[in-house]
Amino acid sequence: LFRSVDARLVQRNVVTMNSRALLRLDEVAIEVALVYPEDADSNAGKHSVYSDIGAAILGYQEGDAIDWRIADRTRRIEIRKVLYQPEAAGHFHL
Repeated sequence: LFRSVDARLVQRNVVTMNSRALLRLDEVAIEVALVYPEDADSNAGKHSVYSDIGAAILGYQEGDAIDWRIADRTRRIEIRKVLYQPEAAGHFHL
């Protein structure tokens, strides 16, 4: 169950829409941006919120680790660092 939270109250280390984060996917470090479907470009690291990775990381925070099913196998995803979060930057229009 999801609930709405005032954007000004979101902690700075939480992955939200239009955030950029450094992840560890199994043993590989990757940087991803969590975007809306129309802005997705996985080759550029922009993952739709509806993608496997996007759905997995939304709402998690730095230090969290998730076991998530991606491409017919379970992968370990760790949120290493939230590099940019619109709410923390005061960009409430994104």
